[in-house]
Order: sequence, then C-alpha cells, then structure tokens
Amino acid sequence: MIAAQIEMKTASGNDFFSLYEGQIRLDEQIFKIPVHLRANFSEILLGCQWLEMMELAVNKPQNLLTLTLLE
Repeated sequence: MIAAQIEMKTASGNDFFSLYEGQIRLDEQIFKIPVHLRANFSEILLGCQWLEMMELAVNKPQNLLTLTLLE
C-alpha cells in the first residue's frame, strides 16, 4: 500500500480510498499504475495518471478498447 484513507471526489460525493501500486502489461512492456480501493466497494479504480503516457480509445458498439503508447 502506498497510502491509506485518501479523500477523493466521486460521482456520489467524497469518499476515502487506499492507494496501491499496480502493474499493467501492454505490448510486453510493464507499466506501474496507481490503483484506488475502497472498503465494501466491489470495483477497482485505476488511476488516470497512466493516461499521461497512453492514448485511450473506446469503440463501444464493437466492444473494443485500444491503448496506444505515446512517443
């Protein structure tokens, strides 16, 4: 764990999350990304900081998500 009980704004108001370091593998490269977890919350939130180095494109009709490493 990197930090505990960080207050963050969510769609349903402010709440507290713990911050962990996660890893994502794309094109055989491993990137470290922040992961936010909250007690009694079934979803994991991946921090948006990794989008500083990646481009995210979503094609919902085709159920396609594409991440491209920015040069």
